[in-house]
Amino acid sequence: MSNGEKMKRKIFITKTRKKLNRVSDHIRGSLKRQHMTQTQMSDKLGIKQQTLSKWLEDPTRITLENFFDMMEILGEGEKEVSELLCEE
Repeated sequence: MSNGEKMKRKIFITKTRKKLNRVSDHIRGSLKRQHMTQTQMSDKLGIKQQTLSKWLEDPTRITLENFFDMMEILGEGEKEVSELLCEE
């Protein structure tokens, strides 16, 4: 792999991590604004609270299906979801 390819890969990984962290921060903020606990959210998703906590600590664990389920529970519309996922 050339130095240019390594640099592009590093930039891509960095941007992806920032995006995933933004998703995690958004979910946490939405939970707080709606006065919903992680336990309440995990109950609605049918998972353990520890699983949700792990997802928020490491957003690479969140599947798209689970992400969309969370956004629906939080009352997020398609516009907000697409802005969150597509924003630079």
